[in-house]
Amino acid sequence: MRRRSDRGAAAVEFMGMIGFFILMIMACFVAYAAFGAVEGVENATRTGARVASTSPPGERVYRGTQAASAALPSWLNSHQINVQQVDDDTVRCQISARVPVLVRGIDLDIRITRRVEMPVS
Repeated sequence: MRRRSDRGAAAVEFMGMIGFFILMIMACFVAYAAFGAVEGVENATRTGARVASTSPPGERVYRGTQAASAALPSWLNSHQINVQQVDDDTVRCQISARVPVLVRGIDLDIRITRRVEMPVS
């Protein structure tokens, strides 16, 4: 039989742990968004460089930029795309994007930058 002083102890313990569980779930969501951003930026960078390397000489920068922009996930709002022809037989695509933070008021300013160079075919 329970003593009278133990009444409500489980509820107090639960309320004490719920904040920790919510914090851990938010950390998992932020990690998922960061890994998704890295994968999306890497894919878009490879796509931009590949399209630029197979395009005609006068259209490499434009087509590479358009392809990289189309390949980026739509939820990556803050990004910069730079496609350039390094020399006659090499193109470079560089994308820098900001990792989204799911909680307002927290500004982590984590940027992902990926660069791919490909030979012109």
